[in-house]
Amino acid sequence: MLLSSSVVDEWVPPSRVRETAELLRRMGADVTLRLHDAPEHGVSDEEVVAVRELLAATAVNPAPEPTARPPAPGWSCGQ
Repeated sequence: MLLSSSVVDEWVPPSRVRETAELLRRMGADVTLRLHDAPEHGVSDEEVVAVRELLAATAVNPAPEPTARPPAPGWSCGQ
């Protein structure tokens, strides 16, 4: 998983991005965190390249299928 943000992002502060990355790691995700200096809230050419590389690597080495989990208590399947 790639998380990328600016250190000056007015929409999502860097501390929140770091917290999210750490939470996802604790949940077992393989997280790459990139914080850059660009002032805009947007997607850079470098990020597009990084995502393409991540997708290419995933296509070659797909993640294992998730294990089935029973529905949470109180969950209804509409039956």
